[in-house]
Amino acid sequence: MHVLQPQPARLALLLASCVVLTAPHSLRGQTDVYSTAADAALNRQDYDLAISDYKKVLKTSPSFAPAWNNLGTAWFAKNEYAKASGAFLEAVRLQPKNDDFQFNAGMALMRSDKCEAAKQHLERSTTSAKYKARAEYLRGVCAFVQEQWPAAEMEIGNAESDGFRIAEVYYMLTIASRKARNPEGAERAYGLLCKWFPDSPLRHELLGETLDRAGQDAAAQSEIASAIAGRPLEPGLHAQLGILQLKRQDLPKAKASFEQELAIDKHSYLAMRYLGEIAQRSGQPDAAMEWYQRALRENPAFGEGHYALGCLLAERKQYDDALRELRASFPAMDEDVSAHYWMARVLQKLGRSREANNELARVRAINAAVRQKDLQKLGHAQP
Repeated sequence: MHVLQPQPARLALLLASCVVLTAPHSLRGQTDVYSTAADAALNRQDYDLAISDYKKVLKTSPSFAPAWNNLGTAWFAKNEYAKASGAFLEAVRLQPKNDDFQFNAGMALMRSDKCEAAKQHLERSTTSAKYKARAEYLRGVCAFVQEQWPAAEMEIGNAESDGFRIAEVYYMLTIASRKARNPEGAERAYGLLCKWFPDSPLRHELLGETLDRAGQDAAAQSEIASAIAGRPLEPGLHAQLGILQLKRQDLPKAKASFEQELAIDKHSYLAMRYLGEIAQRSGQPDAAMEWYQRALRENPAFGEGHYALGCLLAERKQYDDALRELRASFPAMDEDVSAHYWMARVLQKLGRSREANNELARVRAINAAVRQKDLQKLGHAQP
């Protein structure tokens, strides 16, 4: 199964338990009316009115940091993360030692998919007992998104040790530990997820992935379906179900699952890539080309997207273009036999035999490593 990393829509769900706080404040004079009205509007979740009134406050008191913070809170509640982060950063500029403002700025920047910019604010937040565990978790999410697995395992593990123990922590810690080649850590995290959150869709998702790796496709599909039942609008789950359906050659159901994924997350480049594959298998190469190109517009570094487009271009005998796309699929596809095989085919068509032979040698090396691993497993199997 393709392990789904947090795209922006999914990242928001992994951050959902880290709340943004408001800060109490008071003003004197003419702006006090607007300030009081803004606070009341924010408390009753009338965010548009709160934004309007906080802007009035700031027009006469532009250096009043708590108003900037609460303006950011209102924008954040409306999912306007770029505007929220701008307001929080202004609050930080005015009061850099305020832990609330630092944490809120880091949180909003992460929701804006700006992990690098968020790091300094989260680092500052770890010095506060109030925010330490949540800031560690968010730094772990940053590392997770960037596929820095040892760092993700360490930061999320620190957050868990410091008392931040939600289902998302154990879910991400399971994956990060496995990717960091710490099977004992992954087993522990998964065991705690099962113990404390037995009905969590995240547990069903991880179990489905494990069953898929074990070749138990039907059982894996059942687990992902259970995860969807628990969180029908969660980004990523319908794509995972679609991949399983595609493996079982059920193209109509897979197509419906990927279309549902796009209805939930219009930026899902993974769903676009597989809708392209379904179109290609259905004899619609032009539609497939469009889907692959859409996926790469969403994520130009998407290795699987470059690979799929390269194969399609090779089938259409556009070998120079195919070579460019296949090269762009690396290093993400470096351990994939098919990617090296298609590279060899294209290089042969271009008359570059020596390079083609190098790619075929890589195919043989990968296959030999897989066979050796399988033999080791058989050697450890009990009769």
